[in-house]
Amino acid sequence: MLIIADVITGIAKSIITHSVDSSIGKKGLARHFTIILLVALLYPWSIAINYQWLGDSVLSLWTFMYATSIVENIGQMGLPLPKFIKDRLNKFGQDMED
Repeated sequence: MLIIADVITGIAKSIITHSVDSSIGKKGLARHFTIILLVALLYPWSIAINYQWLGDSVLSLWTFMYATSIVENIGQMGLPLPKFIKDRLNKFGQDMED
């Protein structure tokens, strides 16, 4: 669901900001497909070898990354975001720069 939401918000953002680029879209779809394939293959394998915690950790990381991407897309479209979310994104961006 998060991947679908990310694709939809990404397309909407590119249309609204007039930055439509098919090469970015192709790379994004390839990345999404790869992640879906990895989850479908590796998550059951992590359970089978008694390392479900590893599969859960990777899945949680991807969930966080997609949720962050969706929020960023919404913000770049100019839609209002709650202040605490804006503050967190600004702090996260600053931490990444440091």
